[in-house]
Amino acid sequence: MGTRDDMGLLDRQLAARLRRERVGLTIPDRHRAEAAAIARRHGYELHVADVAEPGCVWAEFRPT
Repeated sequence: MGTRDDMGLLDRQLAARLRRERVGLTIPDRHRAEAAAIARRHGYELHVADVAEPGCVWAEFRPT
């Protein structure tokens, strides 16, 4: 994921999930705040961890 379009896709994918389950993916660190807002909007908490890829983080969306 690397663009704002990717954040829109993430928003739509979380909205379409019938069962809320833990979801994880690598995102650019600069989109962390937007990913957190998307997570809250769909009933998830965002947890992030460092990854080896420069400028990116592992984003895990956990149901609340």
